[in-house]
Amino acid sequence: MHTGWLAWECVVFALFVCASSLVPLWRRKRDAAAGGDAKRAYIFAGGGVSTLAMILSVARGTLGVRSFLGFPSELVYFGSAMWETLYGMALAFPLVCWIFIPVYYRLNTNSVYEYLQMRFGSRSVRRVAAATFLLRQTLNLAVTVYTPTVALHAVLRLPHWAAAAALTAVAVVFNLLGGLAAAIRADVIQTLTMVLVSAAFIIQATLKVGGPQKVLADNIEGGRLTFFNFTGDPAARVDTASALVGQLFMSLSVYGCQQTFVQRYCSMRSEARVRRTLLANVPAVGVLFSLSWLVGMALFALYRRCDPLAAGAIAAPDEVLPHYVQEQFAFLPGMLGLFLGSLFNGALSFLVSNVNSLSTVTWEDFVSAAPAFRGISDRQQLTIIKIIGVVYALLIMALSQAVGLVGGVVEGSLLVTSATSGALLGVFVLAALCPGANGTGALAGMLTAHALTAWL
Repeated sequence: MHTGWLAWECVVFALFVCASSLVPLWRRKRDAAAGGDAKRAYIFAGGGVSTLAMILSVARGTLGVRSFLGFPSELVYFGSAMWETLYGMALAFPLVCWIFIPVYYRLNTNSVYEYLQMRFGSRSVRRVAAATFLLRQTLNLAVTVYTPTVALHAVLRLPHWAAAAALTAVAVVFNLLGGLAAAIRADVIQTLTMVLVSAAFIIQATLKVGGPQKVLADNIEGGRLTFFNFTGDPAARVDTASALVGQLFMSLSVYGCQQTFVQRYCSMRSEARVRRTLLANVPAVGVLFSLSWLVGMALFALYRRCDPLAAGAIAAPDEVLPHYVQEQFAFLPGMLGLFLGSLFNGALSFLVSNVNSLSTVTWEDFVSAAPAFRGISDRQQLTIIKIIGVVYALLIMALSQAVGLVGGVVEGSLLVTSATSGALLGVFVLAALCPGANGTGALAGMLTAHALTAWL
């Protein structure tokens, strides 16, 4: 790689990351001038988030940087089966509007898991559910942090640990200076950037291949487009039924029982606006989700007869997109830097907003009950929440180094999410829809579900 060209890409990368990271500094200045409840402003963005910003933020939180990098390689090497998980996502949004939103929006609590204690009269149920969320998100975020390090290692030969350390360092600063409002604004910037970059990838590869019809024909001939495949085989990697049902329950657990999304819902001014936002996310997520798969279709057509993995040009399937950008966009200075910046900043905004939720849940559901912390001011509570966030960021950085041992980016993400979704969804559905259920049954159900998951 030419030294001057690489230097220019690094400049674009640094400028993009720095520009996006200025958002929390601006927000901090505005919040300081406005005054008010700093803790609730940090957790709930002051309740003034617009509908469009929330649509893009929820979509961004749903898909994340892993889809940007992982889904194209999934289609190139395994086909379109996981594309059908979109059905489950689309069905989940209306169900969340009907089952969960009326309950959460009227609670006025900082932690969604406090609802379980209010409903069942059991702190144990609340803490087991909160601990389940903390475990799931910590492992999930390790996958998120690992994702951009794949591209940075493939293109710049930067060690995975060094890239993860840089990402964590920026996230710590972001977490200390910003809050949910800053994370949402970063989500909006990141979503728009990913759309533009993905469109550029699709157009360039399609032109190289010979047009959209050639891309479609190559994917059909190559067996990459296999929809509505009901095999009925439980050992199959994925089919339509497992994609639909499995993703539906995972999405209900994520959108309906996860602190990260509930904080976003409660940052809006009315319950009706939350419902409109979630229903608008059905087409929004459909379009954004499909973009990464369309990139994969274009890449498969381009590399169908010259597989970079088989040729030894890349070491893992997840490196196919960085390889494509490096190979096909050398004529356009700054494109590689923008791509790497999108990955880095996408992981950054996702990490910051989730660390915000992790630290909030840890404080509200565990630490705040300690006698030493009773009666402290909101500003002191906010300081402790931020310190807890720093600890989580460092822990996630360490765990991200083990993600490469699990497998691909997409499989790693699905593994940690699906392993903890059932118990969490079950206890919230029990609380919302079964008036006769009690705390003993809820606790026994969660513990049994965890035991079965660990055994399987």
